[in-house]
Amino acid sequence: MTYVARPGDAFLIDTSNDKHLFIVVTDADRNGMHLLLSVSTIRPEARSVDRTCEIPAGAHEFIKNPSFVYYRKPEQRSAAHIAKCVDGRSFLPKEAVAPALLERIRAGILISAQTPRWAKDFYRQASPEPENR
Repeated sequence: MTYVARPGDAFLIDTSNDKHLFIVVTDADRNGMHLLLSVSTIRPEARSVDRTCEIPAGAHEFIKNPSFVYYRKPEQRSAAHIAKCVDGRSFLPKEAVAPALLERIRAGILISAQTPRWAKDFYRQASPEPENR
């Protein structure tokens, strides 16, 4: 059975010697592309913490420490690529984020000064809600 990504789905993805939680924030657009955002732990020594969408420890099964959505580096991934990686086990599916958390994450896309313009444009185009346009 082929996996189909949906907004709110979460995966662990290997990135530079570590696994990061990525969240699908859009349905596939007309080209089959999704927007994904990662979550990072808030570290006292870090200067680049984006406070737009902080996530408390325990808000998701994988989040053990206070964290934030890393709007600075969104990723576009095709539905086919996501399905291939989940089916091949290089993306490890985790529990989907709660609907309220997904809405907070989505709201931050347009608010965060760190979200690249291309990602804001993609989100507006891919999002059916009129307030996101």
